[in-house]
Amino acid sequence: MSRALLLIALASLCACRKKQAVVADAGPAVAVPLTPEAKKNTWRVYSEDGRSSVIQSFRASGNCHVESAGAGAAWTLEQCLSDTMQLQFVSNDGRKLLVVNPMPEVKDSWRTTPVVWLYESGKLAAFTTAGSLVRDDKKLDVVGHRFAWLAGASGQPGIEPKYGDDGVNGATVSGDAFHFGFDGSGIPPPQEAAAPDSPAGLHCNGVMEFLDDKGQKHFVDNIGAVPERYRQAVHCSNAAR
Repeated sequence: MSRALLLIALASLCACRKKQAVVADAGPAVAVPLTPEAKKNTWRVYSEDGRSSVIQSFRASGNCHVESAGAGAAWTLEQCLSDTMQLQFVSNDGRKLLVVNPMPEVKDSWRTTPVVWLYESGKLAAFTTAGSLVRDDKKLDVVGHRFAWLAGASGQPGIEPKYGDDGVNGATVSGDAFHFGFDGSGIPPPQEAAAPDSPAGLHCNGVMEFLDDKGQKHFVDNIGAVPERYRQAVHCSNAAR
């Protein structure tokens, strides 16, 4: 065999061995298992028409990356907005994200516990609390430090919330229907905690009354709905006794 043919044969043999080594090293792809925290904070939700979505992924740093995709203007956010125990809804243009917590943990009072948040392009646009939505607290299902207030979720009877008329339709466990619009309509102001020495505290069972400058009587179930200049004159309504 000539020297030239010998060199060609050796080169072919080396190339073949390298190719075999690459194939052997590749092996089957192995999925890296998600940690419990990553599973809890990784989700994707689609809009009603299916053209837009919002994706939240958990970072090893302990934070989250949220991004929109689809028909509307894209936006991103480096923050955990929700977890898999909560409900998420996206507007068809992908700009609005509505988050509903069906079984939140009580901090100070169930009435002042936030349960609904509306985000626009990643920025908080509105939120409300359980006391602004639930009128009959006897219907609440309390489990430890958490309470279930939303019909059709967390094991509660009823129909779970669903898309409808550019927003979300649903009901509370006390039978109060709601429609949360992606434009913020239908999301009542959050109920504020009353001052410790205020007669408008939770002892009123949420039913209060006051007189305005014209002597007209008003009934409210949310201290936040009372103009500040009237709050010192608020007292429990007879309807609550």
